[in-house]
Amino acid sequence: MAIIRCPECNNEVSTSAEVCPHCGVRISGNIKMCPDCGAVALKEEPSCKSCGASSVSYTHLTLPTSDL
Repeated sequence: MAIIRCPECNNEVSTSAEVCPHCGVRISGNIKMCPDCGAVALKEEPSCKSCGASSVSYTHLTLPTSDL
């Protein structure tokens, strides 16, 4: 589990959360990370809101959900 900024509302949220508790956007299985700047975005975003990288260069965000 890691804490990220929600790509929709920018509040802190766990990567293991099903939805953001602040805005309700789906988090689990619906986020990706920009390899150019490291920003987190929703999968359906066509490009990075932070640096403008295209979705072609995006990678799915895979973080451990537990330390067990």
